[in-house]
Amino acid sequence: MTCPSFDQSDPHHRPRAERGASRLQGRLLILAMSLFAAGCDTFTFNPPRPPELTKKAATPRTSTGISATSSSAKVIEVVLMPRIESDVETLRTSAKLQAGMDTTRVQVTAPPEGAPASEQAELVRKAIARKPPVIVIEVPNAPDATLIAAAAEAQKAGVTVVTIGRRLTGSQAPASESASAAGPPMILVAHEELKPSAATLVADAMRAAKNGKIATDAGAVILVDPTVDALFQDRVNALRDVLKAAGVKKIEELPFAKTIKDGETKLVEYLKAHPETTLVFAVDAGGMLAADDATGVLKTDHRFVIAGYSSNEAARSQVMMGEYAALGVFGVDRLFRRAVNVAAGILKGSKIPERVEIEIPILESSETAGPPRMKVLPPDKPMMLQKGGASTEN
Repeated sequence: MTCPSFDQSDPHHRPRAERGASRLQGRLLILAMSLFAAGCDTFTFNPPRPPELTKKAATPRTSTGISATSSSAKVIEVVLMPRIESDVETLRTSAKLQAGMDTTRVQVTAPPEGAPASEQAELVRKAIARKPPVIVIEVPNAPDATLIAAAAEAQKAGVTVVTIGRRLTGSQAPASESASAAGPPMILVAHEELKPSAATLVADAMRAAKNGKIATDAGAVILVDPTVDALFQDRVNALRDVLKAAGVKKIEELPFAKTIKDGETKLVEYLKAHPETTLVFAVDAGGMLAADDATGVLKTDHRFVIAGYSSNEAARSQVMMGEYAALGVFGVDRLFRRAVNVAAGILKGSKIPERVEIEIPILESSETAGPPRMKVLPPDKPMMLQKGGASTEN
């Protein structure tokens, strides 16, 4: 049986105490439950094999249940950017689901977090030595010469290269121009052009500000976690360009360090120092949650609207309730799954265009929505109702 492809989004809005965790760790349980529901056996418990049967299992097995030496095992090599091991393991599981567990084996490798850029190029060369038909490469924001050279070596060896997010050539030329005469072209898997989605996000945010009778063009701030992915600056630039074209007088970028709490703290400090700012944008799920949490800290002291990009489609409810003016669904993990799916299609002989785009769906609040209702946190000593209607501090 071939398991269906999954496109799981980020986990639901988490309690504040749990929001500093890795953005990918919560998905592993979802994927495992999906497998169980689909009848797949990767996560099914099997008791220990009887001793008399262990001698018959001399042939090594892959994690997908296909013999590593079987001629029917088609291999997709995936080389990621430096990541923490828990994130790599989660993406490894996702890749197996996306490729099709009965016919395809996926080998996912990545340098450890903080490793030099040259280590990713070295992993690509090791993958080439295993002679796969396809290599999927996650491309950094500024790929160095060693990675570009390694991708060219793969092409010359007759390996189809699928890049995630952006092209992997020195000139960013079309794939047909970057390929060697004898090698296949590179295939790019990327999101659609960002300007239309950025324009919708800004328009919806300004409409919500107008509905709330607060300034629409005095100031905007863009929350940025520079570690979130290799494409964050593209989203920042798209939002900045649209805000500038809309006549917003002051546009600032506000970087924060990975955790949602840090984003919340820095945004609160910024808004207190810049009361004219009424538009808050974010480029990932962490930034959106940080902005949402800031409303609970500021309460009614500073009214602002929130919009931006996130991989968390579960935030639809927050859009419907008006906590977010609009949300563009954008996640590198979606690109990753599509790239593996494209690689599996290549193995099956499917004709794949040189650019495969993923749509950016926009979730929009109602036309009458205004700024989010400022959250008022409960007091330290809540009032308790006594008999007769009198109240007292607990």
